[in-house]
Amino acid sequence: SNHAPAGEAAADENTAKKYSPIVYAITLSDSVFFPEGGGQFADHGTLTLKSKDGEDTEHKIQLFVQDAQNVNEICVLFCRLPSDSESSPEDVTKILDNSDDVQVEQT
Repeated sequence: SNHAPAGEAAADENTAKKYSPIVYAITLSDSVFFPEGGGQFADHGTLTLKSKDGEDTEHKIQLFVQDAQNVNEICVLFCRLPSDSESSPEDVTKILDNSDDVQVEQT
């Protein structure tokens, strides 16, 4: 999966309190989320990133998928970290930077 922080999200106050201001743009080779298009709104849901470190300890981070867009026929998921998450934005970046070992669950 490729990624890049998509910058600060302009959001209503409620969303701003529940999620970190950082938005991650994540592309997956296969996604159950449907992007906006044809009059349909984009799917929302959660994305769980899983990876193992050198000691084989599994790390899981759950992200909220706030939007899915079709960019040049690639589904890009715009995700945010819940503010009550035990993980930090640095943890998310660390897992995504080692994306060869990342497993993704979508709900």
